Amino acid sequence: MADRFDNKKEILPLPEQDREKIKGPELRLGDFSGPLDLLFYLIEKNEIDLFDIPVASLTAQYLTFLDDLEQLDMDMATDFLVTGATLVQLKSAMMLPREKTDNDKADPRDELVLRLLAYRRCKLIAAELAKREELYASVVFRLPENPASLGLTPPDPTAQYADETDFSAARFKRSREALRARNAARFQDLHDKMEYIISREQISLKDWIEKLWQILLAKTTVSFDEVFPARRSKQGRLTGFLAVLELLKQNRILVEQAMPFAEIRLSKYRGGDAE
Repeated sequence: MADRFDNKKEILPLPEQDREKIKGPELRLGDFSGPLDLLFYLIEKNEIDLFDIPVASLTAQYLTFLDDLEQLDMDMATDFLVTGATLVQLKSAMMLPREKTDNDKADPRDELVLRLLAYRRCKLIAAELAKREELYASVVFRLPENPASLGLTPPDPTAQYADETDFSAARFKRSREALRARNAARFQDLHDKMEYIISREQISLKDWIEKLWQILLAKTTVSFDEVFPARRSKQGRLTGFLAVLELLKQNRILVEQAMPFAEIRLSKYRGGDAE
């Protein structure tokens, strides 16, 4: 039965005369750090899609390398043999017919793929660490000097409390008074700033009417933004606008605007009085 998972790269069977050709004269089993390293070499060499592995072909090529088991110690040889047996078992599972149902979507190769992905991740991390080791191998770090090595004697911060215990009442009282004085100065400064801000904006409508009228008596014409600039608070500009409306109501000023959103010009009405 044709295996629906094997792709075009499968090459079966593997003739005896081609075994050395696959291995290559320069590669032996001892050249690999483990069975996964060998599997990854075969996958990269044959440009195999990691998510569509031709198990039969990969198993045949893997078993070719097991001729060199006598070169390895017992522990490593066991690892290679266990992986080889796993591949043979996986190859057999792939050759068995399976019912195609919606509930049976597991691929026998999934566990192998996950192990290879984890190995590739570790291999990439190891390569990056090797680069960093090579980069910083020639870097010499200098530890910070302490005052004693420089011939300096740092002051003892506890000298002023030498006659007191660590948690004496006198020391606590001094700390409390210092904290109280610092907070008092901080909040007094904040209080002064708030008082200034509040008093700066507390100008009544009557005061603004009189102030605006005096400005017009001196300059004849002036722009609204010149008297009430944008940096003034909203409350201040609103009070100024009400002062303009009140002077208009009293027929004491003229307000001109060439077009919407253009500059607003204020001028003294010729027929207005000078109250």
